[in-house]
Amino acid sequence: MRLVIRPAELAGALSVAGHAVPARTTVPILSSVLLQASAEGALSVTATDLDLAIRVSLAAVVEEPGDAVLPYRYFFDMVRHMTEPELRVSVDPASFAAVLECGRGHYEVNGYDPSSYPGLPAPPTGTGVRVSDDQLRLWTRQTVFAAAGDMSRPALTGVLWEAASDMLRLVATDGTRLAYREAEAISLGEGRASMVVPARAMQQVLRMPSGEREVTVRVGSSHVWFEWQAALLLCRLLASPYPDYRQVVPREYVCRARVDRAAFRGACQRAALVSRDGFPVVRLQIEEGRIVVAASSPAVGRGEEEVQAEVEGTALEIAFNADLLLEGVEAVEGQTLLFAASGPQSVCLLRDADSARYCYYVLPLRQ
Repeated sequence: MRLVIRPAELAGALSVAGHAVPARTTVPILSSVLLQASAEGALSVTATDLDLAIRVSLAAVVEEPGDAVLPYRYFFDMVRHMTEPELRVSVDPASFAAVLECGRGHYEVNGYDPSSYPGLPAPPTGTGVRVSDDQLRLWTRQTVFAAAGDMSRPALTGVLWEAASDMLRLVATDGTRLAYREAEAISLGEGRASMVVPARAMQQVLRMPSGEREVTVRVGSSHVWFEWQAALLLCRLLASPYPDYRQVVPREYVCRARVDRAAFRGACQRAALVSRDGFPVVRLQIEEGRIVVAASSPAVGRGEEEVQAEVEGTALEIAFNADLLLEGVEAVEGQTLLFAASGPQSVCLLRDADSARYCYYVLPLRQ
């Protein structure tokens, strides 16, 4: 393999693909990336940990097509520190070693036999489902942060995609809060009503190269493929059944408040600074015409701020983990926020006052 490429462009592709390189592995070759240069003038960079795989394609001047497998960390660090406009890469097919020439620099990197690199599962036949790239990123931003981080309940470390005849629902929860997003209906494949996509893969959607209008989604029996024109994200689906999230959604609320989202967010952010020294807690006192946001800390002091609101129902005093509350406020779209509480220690709702397509449910703290 011999090619000439811009180091900055190659470093960008390596940076994206590198998120699929495992931090620790007992299979040394998985700590490497697969480079495939084609006669059509394209170079693809692939990495996988056997559960997640990323492939990024970019243009190159290919003098001799071929494949190479090089250790990711050394190769990436070398390339990203190169400042000359051109990098020449040549690989010895006998020793699998690569020679990197950039400006006056000459470096040799030992590689692996490309035939030993694990292949990726083939996508299912058919055209797949095309969705807007902007919409997929929005769905991801509004849900993935609510997924669980520990493996004690494996299903909760993913995002549920639930297909209905009239819509697609995306749900993520860690047991203390739940993010729910309604989207336009798409098919998840014949006979499949739902799938659970690992949160790690959904987070990677946000890191993939942007600028394309559509993404093709293909769903197989155990994997899902997200295909852009110049990139591929492939992951293994979670097999654990997802719990019935509808059981935690309140059927009625005793207090509702409509408030300017930016003003409420700012008040919560400022109040949270007071309690940041310990466990970040904010207290909301909801009463006619206003919400008072307050926080205190023995080491820092105390503070409160009043935000105008349209309040219906019972006056209420309620406390939240400031981080969980603010993440929900940030995820909601629209200028006016609807805050609804079913009680001082029951699940609360945050959503756009004019739309129920996105809902964020969060448990308050016990007082």
